[in-house]
Amino acid sequence: MTVFVCRNTLLSFIIALLIAAGALGASDTAKAHDLGMLKAELVETDTAAGSAYHLMVWITATPLQPAFQTPDLPSRCTMSEVRPDTVEGRQDFRFECESRLNSLDALILHWPIDGLLVQASWKDAPDSKALFATDNGEINLKLSALDVYSASTIAQVRSYFELGTGHILSGADHLFFVSGLLLLIASRRQLLAAITTFTAGHSVTLLITTLGYVHVPVKALEACIALSVVVMAFVAVQAQDGRAGLCTRYPWVVAGAFGLLHGFGFAGALTELELEASDLPLALLGFNLGVEAGQLIFIALALLVCGLALKVAPSFNRASSRRATAYTLGIVATYWTMQRTLLLV
Repeated sequence: MTVFVCRNTLLSFIIALLIAAGALGASDTAKAHDLGMLKAELVETDTAAGSAYHLMVWITATPLQPAFQTPDLPSRCTMSEVRPDTVEGRQDFRFECESRLNSLDALILHWPIDGLLVQASWKDAPDSKALFATDNGEINLKLSALDVYSASTIAQVRSYFELGTGHILSGADHLFFVSGLLLLIASRRQLLAAITTFTAGHSVTLLITTLGYVHVPVKALEACIALSVVVMAFVAVQAQDGRAGLCTRYPWVVAGAFGLLHGFGFAGALTELELEASDLPLALLGFNLGVEAGQLIFIALALLVCGLALKVAPSFNRASSRRATAYTLGIVATYWTMQRTLLLV
């Protein structure tokens, strides 16, 4: 019980998060899930000097060409052409190598995206495909994953796991909602129930959306997700005033309901890939596990910071901190809701 009292001292942690999210939001919070995943094709052809390659990246938002820096190539390779193909809606890179690319080679991509699904077409080997996630702002496109031999099952699950973890930890609106749950819930048992129902909710909609049974307009979805944070903040403020409603008495209900909504947002990263049916089981397993891991990492970090805050400042005004955090969450989420709603007009 003592550990969960520290939810009242989340202000310092949340304010730092808000500053970072606000800086991102000032540029374009309405595009929280844009630029997440892109598709690319790497084609190998013959030349007199060796092998030539054509890397094509299909772009889902514009204008993005300036954001796509030239990839870092192996030392024996030289870039011969970089140009956008406005007709096809893609960015093209052509390069030549003195000898064929092999499993020890890699292309380093410094691109502002969450990940890249690459289809490779080799001269004398079967086509292959692999997903590459962003790590510290860059994508390490290891060609071993695109060689004649397909990546192992473990490697594929790990790739989608990394994608899911990165997606939840980079989604400020999702993390704000989880923060609202931490403010609202006062016991270990209730927190466990709420997190479980939130997980169940977004797992269901993640599944049915990725399978193509449901399609939700992205702009409307983004506005609704922001609104869910407003509702959570409002409920948290009501709880501080002693007005315990249904959401306060049964937080797992609101967590499960809004979990369904947030699942549509999580699914956006996978539906952008247009995965084949054979790829879906591993993609869903790895991605969903990654989302859960990221969510648990955030909760553990929040509780750790709270515990440290209690030790450093045991006389901290818990009620004021809790109220200030709820209001801050609500104000930022209200701004997001208004901004995203205006895009629907």
